[in-house]
Amino acid sequence: MIIFLITNFACKNIEPAPTDIDDLSHYLWQHLDDEGDDALVEGIINLHQAIDAESLDEIQKGSVSALTQDELDMVGKSNQDASKLNGVYFANIINCSIEFAESSIYALNQDELHPGDYVRYDREYVSDFEAYTNRETNILQWETNYEVEGLGYSYDAFLDSNMRYVLEVSNDEQDLGSAFFSRGILREPAYFDEDSTDRGMFQDFQMEVYWERKPKEVVHLYFIWREMVMFGEVDFSSETAQSFVLDGLAEWDKDMEERCQAN
Repeated sequence: MIIFLITNFACKNIEPAPTDIDDLSHYLWQHLDDEGDDALVEGIINLHQAIDAESLDEIQKGSVSALTQDELDMVGKSNQDASKLNGVYFANIINCSIEFAESSIYALNQDELHPGDYVRYDREYVSDFEAYTNRETNILQWETNYEVEGLGYSYDAFLDSNMRYVLEVSNDEQDLGSAFFSRGILREPAYFDEDSTDRGMFQDFQMEVYWERKPKEVVHLYFIWREMVMFGEVDFSSETAQSFVLDGLAEWDKDMEERCQAN
C-alpha cells in the first residue's frame, strides 16, 4: 500500500502572497504541506479577492500555468514531466454549509453521491478518520481506485489524496470562517485502451479549496493540471477536452447542492 506522504517540503517562498489566480494556484500548492496555516490563510483571502467571490454569480473558468518540475518534486513525482501538463481552474458558488461540503468530499461512497459516473469505485482512508473529524489532526488521507466508461473510452485509475482543514481564515479586513483543501494525485497512467498506451490520462494533479463567503454559501475553487489524450489529436490543451472536464465539475457541485437542500 502506498500512503500519500504529507511532507513539510522546503519550497520557494512567495512573500507576500500573490494576488492573481495563476500565481495563487502555485503559491497554495507550494504551501499546502506547511506546518502552520499562515500562508494558506493569506492565499485564500487573496483568492477570494482575485475571483471577486463576493459578487460571483456564475461559474468562472480559465487557464493557469503548468506546475513546475520543483512543484512535482514536492509530492514525490520527480519522475514525471511537468512540461506536458496543462492547467485550468473552475470557480463556483455552492448553496450549502461548509460542514456539508467537507463531509461530501471525504465521503467514501462517491459513486452513490454521483450516480452514473462510475462503473466501480473504492476508497479507503489511510490515516485516522476519527482523529480528523474530532479535529485532533487537520489532515485526512485516502487511496482511491475507480473505473469509468464513456463514449469511446474506459479506464481504471488509482489516486492518492488528502484533505487539510483550516480553522480560521481571517485578517483585519476579512473573516471567511473555516476552510478546507482537497488534493488528488494520479498514481500511475490510466490508459483508455486495453491494448494501447496512445490514449489516456497520463498525469493528473488536482487541488480544491472550499470556504464560505457567507453562511450556507460556499466558494469552490478547483485547479487541475493534467496530461491527457482523449482521441486523435485532442488532448488537455484543447478547449474541447477542458470544457468536457469542467462541465462535469459543475454537475458535481449541482449534486452536492441538491443533496444539501434535501437534508
